[in-house]
Formats: sequence, C-alpha cells, structure tokens
Amino acid sequence: MQARFGFAPPVLLRTAKELRALAAANPFLAAGVDPKLLHVAFLEAKPTAKQVASLDPARIAPDVVAVVGREAFLHTPSGLGKSKISNAWLDRALGTISTVRTWNTVQTLADLAEAR
Repeated sequence: MQARFGFAPPVLLRTAKELRALAAANPFLAAGVDPKLLHVAFLEAKPTAKQVASLDPARIAPDVVAVVGREAFLHTPSGLGKSKISNAWLDRALGTISTVRTWNTVQTLADLAEAR
C-alpha cells in the first residue's frame, strides 16, 4: 500500500486458530447476549492490567468492554452507532491500535479461515 497509494496503514492479523478461539473467549456469548449486539476490537498489542483498569465503565455505560488478551469484546445494547466506545478512546486508553468488527463479521472470517 505504501508503494501504490503512498501510505502505510496499520494491519492487524490473526491466525485461523486465533479466530476460532474468539468464540470461546467472548464472555458476552456465555452470558447469553444477542450476538447482533457484540463486536470485537482487535488490538495490535496486549494491554497491561493498568491500561485495562483505566477503561472507565461509567463513561461508556450502558456499553461494556471486556479485554481478553489482544482483543476487546464489546457489548453495545443500543448498537455501535450510538455507543460512546470509539477506536480513538480504546487506542488511547490501551496504548495500542485497534480495529473493530461486528461479531457476525468475526464469525465469517473464522469460517473462511477454517475452509482454507
């Protein structure tokens, strides 16, 4: 992309094994939350415990974030469009770069990776 378009955006990759493990790691699925209200923020680096503790739940309520390894699982009861959660907020608080995908997209990517 650098050579063709003149910029080098960050690229976050996960292996097929890591994508398959996401379903087991998502704490909101175990709680019975509607998957349509779930998203995953893929993080470039695993945040420290101190960084995770800096995520102020009162600032984003009624939304909830659960960080597990290099992923932040998001439950957004009113939808991501109305959420106070943003990439900029996550990146600043967790000291990393993130990209957010819907749970449906994550499952599709896992299925595609499994088929290869």
